[in-house]
Amino acid sequence: MARVPPDDPEDWSNDEWLDYLAETDAAAAPAPGRPVSAAGAFARSGAGGAIGAAMKGLHRAIYGGQEDEIAIVADASGDPPGPEGLDVHLDPDDPGRSTVVVKRPVDAARAPQLDEPPDP
Repeated sequence: MARVPPDDPEDWSNDEWLDYLAETDAAAAPAPGRPVSAAGAFARSGAGGAIGAAMKGLHRAIYGGQEDEIAIVADASGDPPGPEGLDVHLDPDDPGRSTVVVKRPVDAARAPQLDEPPDP
């Protein structure tokens, strides 16, 4: 049976307090089971999804929306192909909608024939 601490903490010495704490720690063994994780069942629940969406909305309200503009820029060596290999569509009103398609010559040996069905 575990001892009961005195009403006045000064009645016990440091060694008595350490012995008492060791006894209570051993008596309160952790219950078996899985540890709780922050990304556990709550995050996958409806309430967790609602709180997560609210937090994202609050972030958007404080810091503004993110720019989802994606630009792909690639450096190429040498001269560009001739004008017959390019399909350029420039939009002066909205340059972001301008496109350039580079057409490469098709290797006749690797190109599928129209008379034959394509290989699966």
